[in-house]
Amino acid sequence: IGAPSQTSALIILGVAVHGICYDFFFVTGQIYTDKKAPEPIRAQAQGLLVMLTLGVGMFFGAKIAGNIEAYCTPAKFETLEQTADMTDNDFAAAQKLYQLKQIDWQKLWGIPAVFAGVILVFFMIAFKDDSADESDAAADVVDDGPSDDAYTEASAALETAGADGESCSTDEDCGTGG
Repeated sequence: IGAPSQTSALIILGVAVHGICYDFFFVTGQIYTDKKAPEPIRAQAQGLLVMLTLGVGMFFGAKIAGNIEAYCTPAKFETLEQTADMTDNDFAAAQKLYQLKQIDWQKLWGIPAVFAGVILVFFMIAFKDDSADESDAAADVVDDGPSDDAYTEASAALETAGADGESCSTDEDCGTGG
């Protein structure tokens, strides 16, 4: 995998958790947008969601994550002394591991975790999904189809016939060009 053997299991676990997070965030967002957006603007709503999450969101996320990483990494790493029994490759690996141990990992992961927790609380308080209310209300309404009177009135309002039998719009423009 390209990682020390003691971290391979953590990398595999991280990839699995990433897949679950991707499903819950991006795919659920796409499904919700598809359900809530009216048909004429559904494609635009999906495009806006993708632009905001995979474009703008990742741009700012990468910038912020880089600043957090710089904040949690020492400006200058302490160095190791190479002993006589170490090869250059062994020393380079030991030096990299020693540098990684100097990073404040608890703070590096703690800051985004607290931020995610704050966003979760905000989302739980501010998000109101009214689709459950709509489905209950829809189940209570019994639709026997349009009544003849309502259909006739709606048809008459949308279209009237001109003197020569030509269809006219509601503003009585019967093909006169004006």
